[in-house]
Amino acid sequence: MRQAGKRDQRVQIEALQVGKGESGGMQKTWVSVAEVWGSVRHLSGHEKRATDVGGLVAEARTEIEILYRPGVTATMRVVHRGTRYNIVHVNNLQERNQALVLTCDSGVNHG
Repeated sequence: MRQAGKRDQRVQIEALQVGKGESGGMQKTWVSVAEVWGSVRHLSGHEKRATDVGGLVAEARTEIEILYRPGVTATMRVVHRGTRYNIVHVNNLQERNQALVLTCDSGVNHG
């Protein structure tokens, strides 16, 4: 069984909301769903080419563990200390509805 991390960091969970803008076009906005306590663990990082013509972008893989909260999906993101983490996987530990481990990427922008 996984050892529960010390949930001593405030993290913001956000969902992408799509609606009509003032000009009638589609407008995407990130809205806050919840602010929760979590543990943040940085797993790995690397640089990759930003475009075919050059430039590098840093990417990092991070795990964020929070208490179980229904409705958290891989379409959402987490904000911690100003860094945006795109959720790529949500693991309901042992399907017990007690804790979620969010596998996230930062350095890439999904909105």
